[in-house]
Amino acid sequence: MNKFQSSLSVIIPIYNEEKILNKTIEKLFHSLKEILNDFEILIVENGSVDKSYDLSKKLASEFPEINAVHLEEANYGNALREGIKLSSKKYIVNFSIDFIDLIFLNNALKISGNYDLIIGSKRIGDGDKRPAFRRIGTLAYNFILSFFINMPFKDTHGLKLYNTAVAQKYEKQTISHSSIFDEELIYRVYKSGHNIKEIGVSVHEIRPARTGIISRAYEVLVNLYNLKKNLNK
Repeated sequence: MNKFQSSLSVIIPIYNEEKILNKTIEKLFHSLKEILNDFEILIVENGSVDKSYDLSKKLASEFPEINAVHLEEANYGNALREGIKLSSKKYIVNFSIDFIDLIFLNNALKISGNYDLIIGSKRIGDGDKRPAFRRIGTLAYNFILSFFINMPFKDTHGLKLYNTAVAQKYEKQTISHSSIFDEELIYRVYKSGHNIKEIGVSVHEIRPARTGIISRAYEVLVNLYNLKKNLNK
């Protein structure tokens, strides 16, 4: 197999993941070795109360390509922001520990020279194999995004591959420090006229969601309302 010549930073925010951390990261590491000569894995542990950070440090001591970062507060947005700041390779991909899609990564790397951001969308094609209420939740979430900030994309809370220079530029402008950091960053890249592509991904639920739909919806509405006020200033 011919390897990609691009270099890649893989950001994985984690929170209380000791049960699946070692197996998942080791499998990812060996998979990346097969397709890339130059990569790093940034495990950004945030606010865990289990052994996630200890396991992350152990992985980092065993593999020079792995870095482990600890943040005191459990906050996905801050964890992703920290990973972007620390990324040192040409491209960034963000994965969740329970959603790693190497098919998306391969497809995105093939076209990475033409785009500054490639979004993996569960709503393109029939790749969303999650329960119906989760699919409906994603649909509602993206409707809310469209209502508040005219987000034109089908699915923004998932896999992305960024040109690192672009991600780091707009990370500095992004004001959100919550779960919508992701969406604001995409929005700023989009509004600045960069080339963006959505491609389909396939996802199966391997465990129940960590947060309830109602509590997440309330948090998103409040944060988007505040974001819209700031964007309009």
